[in-house]
Amino acid sequence: MYLDLEFPVTSTSAINADHGYHLYAGLSQALSTVHSENGIGVHPIRGRQIGNRMLELMPWSGIRIRTPQEKVGDLIALSGQSISVGPHKIRLGVPNLHALGVQDMEM
Repeated sequence: MYLDLEFPVTSTSAINADHGYHLYAGLSQALSTVHSENGIGVHPIRGRQIGNRMLELMPWSGIRIRTPQEKVGDLIALSGQSISVGPHKIRLGVPNLHALGVQDMEM
C-alpha cells in the first residue's frame, strides 16, 4: 500500500518555479532514503507563480511524497528540517498522511 505524506513548507523567499531537480537533491541530502529507495515519488511544491519563473510559497504550500507504507517512519524524520532547493532554503513542517485509493495508483 502506498501513502502520501504532505509536508507544509515555509520560506522567507520565493523559489524557482522549475525546482523539481533541486527539491529532490535537497530531500536526498537531508535523508538518503529518498534517493536510495525505489518507489518513493516527490511531487512539486505547490505555490503561487509570481513572474520571472518564481514561485511564492503560501500558507497552503506543501510537498507531497508518495511512499510505500513501510517507509513512512523513515520519512517522518524530515519534519522540522531545513533543506536547500537550489539557492533557496525551505523548512518542512509536520506532515499529514493521505491514504491512496486504487484510482490514485493508476496515474
